[in-house]
Amino acid sequence: MTIAIAVLVAALIGAAGPLVLRRLPEPPAADADKLPYAVLAETRWLAPGLACAAAVMAGVVAWKIETSGCWRCGS
Repeated sequence: MTIAIAVLVAALIGAAGPLVLRRLPEPPAADADKLPYAVLAETRWLAPGLACAAAVMAGVVAWKIETSGCWRCGS
């Protein structure tokens, strides 16, 4: 159950990535070929891709923590 909660929370945070990216200020000395952050945030599969990547990473970390036992009691 703990792994599922970690995966869900990470997926929700990852899905919010484009909202955060849209609000980032542009650097003052940007390269001529650099796409603005707002344009990058509109990429079609960005939110689902970030959500899936975050869910997989959180699932692996939570699974490894759960299978490694209690770090305090050594079991």
